[in-house]
Amino acid sequence: MLYPICVRGNFGYIDSLGNIVVPPIFAHCTPFSNGYGLATERTRFIFFDENGSTAFESNLEWIDPVSEGLFTFSSHKLGTGKQGVMNLRGEIVIPERYDTVYSFNHGYAVVRVDGKAGVINRDGEWVLQPGDFDYMFGPDENCLFAVRSNNLWGYVSIHGNVVVPIEFDRTFPGTEALLRVISRDLVGFLNPSGEWAIPATFSSAESFANGYAAVQDISGIFGFINHYGKWIANARYVGVKDFDGGLAPVAPISNARTPKWGFIDHQAQLVIPARFLGADPFCGALALVTLGHEGDTDRYGYLDRNNKLVWQGSRRILIDEDSGERLPL
Repeated sequence: MLYPICVRGNFGYIDSLGNIVVPPIFAHCTPFSNGYGLATERTRFIFFDENGSTAFESNLEWIDPVSEGLFTFSSHKLGTGKQGVMNLRGEIVIPERYDTVYSFNHGYAVVRVDGKAGVINRDGEWVLQPGDFDYMFGPDENCLFAVRSNNLWGYVSIHGNVVVPIEFDRTFPGTEALLRVISRDLVGFLNPSGEWAIPATFSSAESFANGYAAVQDISGIFGFINHYGKWIANARYVGVKDFDGGLAPVAPISNARTPKWGFIDHQAQLVIPARFLGADPFCGALALVTLGHEGDTDRYGYLDRNNKLVWQGSRRILIDEDSGERLPL
């Protein structure tokens, strides 16, 4: 796996030891996904593999990251034309005929046509034609789709059969055999049969990852729960993110005006001290951490699991116009 870096406003990739593998000459580089990273420079798109070699290059107007060896493309600017699917040999697998094509999961992809969502297979054949649902997400590991109809959410099978009633405020694709749902503004988890596994008592929660879910109770305090809904080590924080490889970023409760982030293990032991202004979950060998702010610039670094910074740099802070949150590196 390679990791995106920014040097004087240009992007490239480093390896897990901090060595530059792809020189920082691009307008942007995405994090690696499904074994590939996507670099952009004006109308040029390049997929790099984990060795830093070019896997595919194109002058198409728009390309999405790889999922299951395929990627969405368009010969029109994003939002102005139809989308199709291509493979890394540059072959058009599915012509441009959909308004939106989402990532492939378990061999299927959700697409939208005229405001309605349906499901196609890798050959572009309809598995579930658009009609009843305006939004669909998935499929998850149980081959269920989170769907919306008449502003309510539930779950359906690959053939569109309702598995969990469409009666929730919001539903999300399941992970680790648990379905995250919002019911009456509180978050809980169902089993794949639609029965409550963990009651909706949290003000917010992430989906389960590596055995735990990051949650926030109604008092505003964060922590982690296991598959039985039990808090681990009764630990509480002002911020938490997902576990990966046995470590999770947390911001311990303190009197400091600005919370500092570190990493805990599964026993809630702080194994990497809380000394960062921000931290993302580990992705493979490294985690992205924020070291400081200077005006509209972030100082960032990549941290290995031994608490060693293998790379330090800076980049201009970019804000998502819709959410108001900082965009990832």
